Amino acid sequence: MGPYPMLFPHHSQTAPLSLLVVLFAVLGLTPAAQSASTAAAPVSANGAQFAVVEGCGNNDRLCIAYPDKCVASKTCSLVVSVRRGSAGKYVFEMAAQFTGYVAVALAESTMMGVDSVVECINDPNTNKVALFQSVNKALNATTGKRGNTRLPDTEQLGVQLTNGKSADGVVYCSFERDPVTTVRGKKYDLENGAWVLQAAGGDQINADSSIHHHMEWVVSSDQVKLSDTGLLESFGHSRAPSASGTVRVAAGGLTVVAALLAFCAR
Repeated sequence: MGPYPMLFPHHSQTAPLSLLVVLFAVLGLTPAAQSASTAAAPVSANGAQFAVVEGCGNNDRLCIAYPDKCVASKTCSLVVSVRRGSAGKYVFEMAAQFTGYVAVALAESTMMGVDSVVECINDPNTNKVALFQSVNKALNATTGKRGNTRLPDTEQLGVQLTNGKSADGVVYCSFERDPVTTVRGKKYDLENGAWVLQAAGGDQINADSSIHHHMEWVVSSDQVKLSDTGLLESFGHSRAPSASGTVRVAAGGLTVVAALLAFCAR
């Protein structure tokens, strides 16, 4: 997988199917909270449709995206944004230019440990997107392997899917996360803690609709508070045939949340 760690390895096959930016305009929707000035305007780029949504310039969200310089050129294929929502909750929006899934993880370091993962899975049978949570497992010193375990239904707490769609080769979702959650005995205080933000996307999923091998992934270069704003400095990698390999994503003050492959309005 190159010099960087596997962020979200495949799940065990025994997990039940319990499913889970960018943004409303990308979906072709018009929620009441969205003003006409923030509607995405598709533009042609390399034969595909991309969209831009205002955000980071308004100092209201944190962004991580892949590949390098994709925000400025409006050609992102993997993007996540995080912002404060109502009632102290945090709003995550994410999209990937893949047909299977997009996922985000909160980690304590750039190396995979016991991390909290939220995944949006496209069910190939229904073409509907759903949310679930899982945890990355730390390196097993005996086997030399890492792993990922989907949480059972009784532990799918503290996150709420607010939107999801798969269309035109893109998986999108938005969800709210409680400011404080406990995952397998580990406390995640989004307001006061600092985390390494990780994101991944891919086409391939397992028989139980859990994620498999990532086609692209991106990791913030250091811990950040989710209340911070702006585009994160990060490193990423792609297995996609058209990708050139590992890149660094430059930090900078930008006036957009991200650019990503748009969903055509249905």
